[in-house]
Amino acid sequence: MERREALRMLSAGTLAAGSGLWNTSVNTAASVTQAAAATKGTNAKATTKAPAPGGGHGKVWVNSETHVYHKEGSRFYGTTKQGKYMTEAEAIKEGNKAAQH
Repeated sequence: MERREALRMLSAGTLAAGSGLWNTSVNTAASVTQAAAATKGTNAKATTKAPAPGGGHGKVWVNSETHVYHKEGSRFYGTTKQGKYMTEAEAIKEGNKAAQH
């Protein structure tokens, strides 16, 4: 979002009471961040899911629903709802495909 849009939202009063553009007790950077998050429908703080235990060097995470495997360092490594760790060779042998990201 552009800063101009965030400032428009602040002056229009689309944020919580007391966080308007002319309220000197509000941190402007934080208010702009809140406005940006409000328009995207997300929380300003990033949420990350901790990987399932058992992975590590030489292992990939196989999503058992999609049959796609994710390598260590991927944001999906160990975080999909259903899956398991195995070596890349085992994943390929079982017919799983590498993620394309």
